[in-house]
Amino acid sequence: MTTSYSNPYSIAKACYDDEEEFFQIIDFCSKHGIVHSDNEFFICAYKTYSEYIKKNTYNKLDKADTWYVYIYAGNIVEGFNLVKPLKYLAYERCDDNIRLFNFQKFMGAIGAKKKK
Repeated sequence: MTTSYSNPYSIAKACYDDEEEFFQIIDFCSKHGIVHSDNEFFICAYKTYSEYIKKNTYNKLDKADTWYVYIYAGNIVEGFNLVKPLKYLAYERCDDNIRLFNFQKFMGAIGAKKKK
């Protein structure tokens, strides 16, 4: 049997050996952030605090200032045009090294429309 990766959702799901873990992540992001899937992209992200990422502290600010992208597949520009801009964007590539970027600079680097 051949596995089909015909859409971004299938690509994202294929990254997880444990299907239950994949669905737990989707459930968490749907309650605390955003989950969107279409033929162009799949995004699963939630809002968090940059201080937690920078200093590994649980001290919270008044407002979350960072999108933590847990799972992403597909057209990167379309997905990030969907979310409301925050100060930062963070992600990790299966290496326990969280990357933290200025959201607007990241958007410019990928050629996305500037959002206010």
